[in-house]
Amino acid sequence: MIIPLVGLTIAGDLQLEDVQNLNHYLKKIPLVHLDYVKPLLVKSILGFEIEQKYNLGYVNAGLRVEARYIHDYEGVIEAAAFASVPHIELMCGWSAREALSSFLTQKLAYEYMKGFHFDLKLDNEILFFEYRCYPGERYAFGTIGASLMALQKKPTWQKNDLFFTFGYQRSIEANYFANKLEIPISNEFNLLFKQGYTSSYPKAEGVDPSKLRIQRNYSFWMLGASCFFDNESTFKPYVQLGLGYLNFNVVHLTNVDRTAASGRTDLGTSGSLLAELEVGVKILSNNAIRIGSSTVSFTAGATFGYAANRKSISSMLSQDRHHKDDFVFQPVECGIFAGVCFGLDAGYKSST
Repeated sequence: MIIPLVGLTIAGDLQLEDVQNLNHYLKKIPLVHLDYVKPLLVKSILGFEIEQKYNLGYVNAGLRVEARYIHDYEGVIEAAAFASVPHIELMCGWSAREALSSFLTQKLAYEYMKGFHFDLKLDNEILFFEYRCYPGERYAFGTIGASLMALQKKPTWQKNDLFFTFGYQRSIEANYFANKLEIPISNEFNLLFKQGYTSSYPKAEGVDPSKLRIQRNYSFWMLGASCFFDNESTFKPYVQLGLGYLNFNVVHLTNVDRTAASGRTDLGTSGSLLAELEVGVKILSNNAIRIGSSTVSFTAGATFGYAANRKSISSMLSQDRHHKDDFVFQPVECGIFAGVCFGLDAGYKSST
C-alpha cells in the first residue's frame, strides 16, 4: 500500500518559547532565549509512505518506509519493521534526516534523531502515547495526549487483555516517568515490562548557565510480575517484583551556545543491574470506569530498588565538580509511585 503525504509545515515564533521557559522555571534550570524567523516560515510537505502488512492471527506485522521532503527545511527517510495488536504497536527501524534550514535548534536536534531506533505507540481511545528511543545517540523523547471526546463513547469493554500504566515515580536519586505494560495471566497474576526515564539539571557553579549546563540522565528497563490480592475489592493490594538494567550518564549541554561545535559532550556513562520491589494498591475495580473498549483505574505504591554496580556510578559522580549539590548514589533506593492505569480490550484473551 502506498500513501501520499501532502501538507504544510509552519516554523517561526509561535510563542512556544514562553511555554518551554515556564517548564524550565518550574524545574529551576536556565531559561532559553532564541531568535526566530519573522515572518512565519510556511512550507509545503511532499512525500509518501509504503507499508506491507501481514496478518499473523492476533498480531499484525510488516514493513514500513517513509520519505518526506520540505524545501529549504528538511529531508527525511525512515524504514522500519513493526508488530501490533489492537491499541499497541512496537517498531524498530532506521532514520536518516538532514536539516536544510538555517535554524540552529533544528540542526542540533537532528544530531540526535538519526540511526537505529525503537518505538512504542499506544492508542486506547482515551490515551495517546508515543515513545521513541535512539540507543546509539542515548536520546529519547515521547508525547502523551488524551481525547475528551472519548468520554462520550458508550462502553464496549468485555475483558482486560492488557494493562498500560503511565505514572510518576519519585526516589532518592531521581524523579522518573515510569510506564508499565502488563499482560494478565489470571485474575491475580500479571507479567509486566516496566520502563522509566528522566533527567535533571544541577545548578552550574560560578559560570554562565548558557555556557555550562550539566544534565544527568537516568533510565531503566525491567521485566517482572505482579500479584494482586482481594481482586474484587475497590482497593486491591499488590506486590510487584522486577529485574532489569539501569543506565546513568552525565552530559555537558551546549545546545544554547552558538559558538559550540556540538550540542553536547558526554562526561561519563555507567550501568548496573537493577532489582525492584513495589508494594501498593490499585484503586477501583477493573470495570468501575468504562469508556469504549477501555477501563480506567489508579495505582499508588512504595518502591524499593537495589543497584548492583553502585560503586562505579558513585565513582563517576565523584569526578563531577561542576555543581554545588553533594550527590551520593544510594545502594538501596526508596520512593513512591503513582499512576493512571488503562485496561484494554484487545479482543484476544478471556480475562476479567
